[in-house]
Amino acid sequence: MASMVYQQQQRFPDIACCLCGTMIQPNGVNTCNACLGEKYKITAPLDYGGDMELLMCKRCGRFRTKHSGKGSKETWAECELETPQLMALCLRTAETRIAKAGLELKEAEWIWTEPHSRRLKVRCIVKKFLSELPNGGVTLQAAKTLQYKIETRQCTDCASENSSGGGEPWRAVVQLRQHVDHKRTLLALEQKSLDRKMLESCLGIQQLKDGLDLYFTTESEAAKFVDFVKGEVPVKVKNSSKLISQDHKSNKAHMKKTALVEVVPLCKDDLLILPKKSPVKLPGIVLVVKVSSTIHLVQVQPPTMRRVEMTAEQFWRAPFTPFMSSPRLIKFTLLDIDVKSHHHGGGDWRNYPPAGADGGAEVDADGNPVARVVEDGRG
Repeated sequence: MASMVYQQQQRFPDIACCLCGTMIQPNGVNTCNACLGEKYKITAPLDYGGDMELLMCKRCGRFRTKHSGKGSKETWAECELETPQLMALCLRTAETRIAKAGLELKEAEWIWTEPHSRRLKVRCIVKKFLSELPNGGVTLQAAKTLQYKIETRQCTDCASENSSGGGEPWRAVVQLRQHVDHKRTLLALEQKSLDRKMLESCLGIQQLKDGLDLYFTTESEAAKFVDFVKGEVPVKVKNSSKLISQDHKSNKAHMKKTALVEVVPLCKDDLLILPKKSPVKLPGIVLVVKVSSTIHLVQVQPPTMRRVEMTAEQFWRAPFTPFMSSPRLIKFTLLDIDVKSHHHGGGDWRNYPPAGADGGAEVDADGNPVARVVEDGRG
């Protein structure tokens, strides 16, 4: 039977720390780690210099991984937050500071921070050999939290791509707005733009809550699109300019143009009441039958069916909103027409019988029977 030999690890009797009296295992200086860390603050040199900085391109989201120096070029790489790639970049940035302090990095880990705070925290465990201590010296170990501040700057690729536009590829933007709950007018306008190929020169379209932002490379292309919108729907246009850069020697300036195009908040089948200040005089309830370069209105109550057209200039003199839009209306089908029925009012619309006067059936203002489209089975 083979004999088994158990080798126990040699352990010395505990002794008291020469400074605080805590019982510890004997070491070269007979001092506990807490007292050594308090007396020899090996992480103190890391406190000088404040927070370290990391450069990130605000446009593409890449981090700068290599500085530009003599005969070298900046390099930028994609690094997600709290990834090994970003950890390597942070430790590479702190490498010089750690080396100057005579420390050796043992391990590092992330400390969670808010993503929008533009701050990164890394907990590093460093060690340092103190040869001046007796009995051949002692290796001390301590933890230190390094903080990084994310600064934004344009990377070299984005800067070279957009050098003519002052950091932006577009030179003119058309802000198309309509303050309504539905976007039927804007959708129809976008479809017409695609059919007539008006958006071929558009760099991009950004959808917002109240409309669209369309970006163009030149001011003339944006002006052409604005003229197209003016011919399709009633609008109000407000132009503005922003100075990007200026060369005083050559007397040249780079400008970015913005055209705010506000479409009237009216759509087909909207019901409205014209305000008293409106240049168009049409009393009672009015129905919008068409929206083109002008607004086509029909007087429906009283049912005179009088038609008028309102221009964009007339609308913006006294702007208004409809009291009921088409999604809230109910569609009916006229079942029969009786020319002579219920005309005992002498042609006065106020003497017409109310809806449902004929035995509870639904009728129109003239007493003709009607039915809802869904109930009639035609929906």
